[in-house]
Amino acid sequence: MNTAVLWAAVFVNMFFTLYLLRSYRRLAGSPTDRRELAGASLLRPSSPPFEVVALTGAKIRESDLRGQITALLFMSELCTPCKESTPTVYEMAKQPQFQRVQFFLIVDAFSDSLEEHFGNGSSNVTVCYSGEGANSPFKSFGVKSTPTFQVIDEQGRLGANGPLPTLKSTLAKLL
Repeated sequence: MNTAVLWAAVFVNMFFTLYLLRSYRRLAGSPTDRRELAGASLLRPSSPPFEVVALTGAKIRESDLRGQITALLFMSELCTPCKESTPTVYEMAKQPQFQRVQFFLIVDAFSDSLEEHFGNGSSNVTVCYSGEGANSPFKSFGVKSTPTFQVIDEQGRLGANGPLPTLKSTLAKLL
């Protein structure tokens, strides 16, 4: 095969690749655009629908949490690290810089010992249990392990999430 034809094929292939790359960047946004939009509400999805039941019997839905910073703390009654981390959560909730945050300790199932293991602490901490239905927050947020957390901002948009030991530093950045 002629070398001129080979070189022509290489150049055509190179220009076609550059064209596709340019088109992809235009659709996805350039790196500069993504950095500028990192804090924009368009990139932060709203909280999925969920419902929990407080130990008082009150039902709490995601729509009830609008207008306040919320930390959902996912726990399991059978989880020893969950039980051991509960006093730390209550102490953090009492600190002045976290008074604007409403904490919800969401346990995966109801039992008579919930209050014994997770209750009695701070006025901005509510102990709840999750149902098994479609609106279970464990399903809605895709919780795979406990203890873990999900932060929701005042507008109902999802913020940071992660393992419970990183909650304090995460909230400090948000406030």
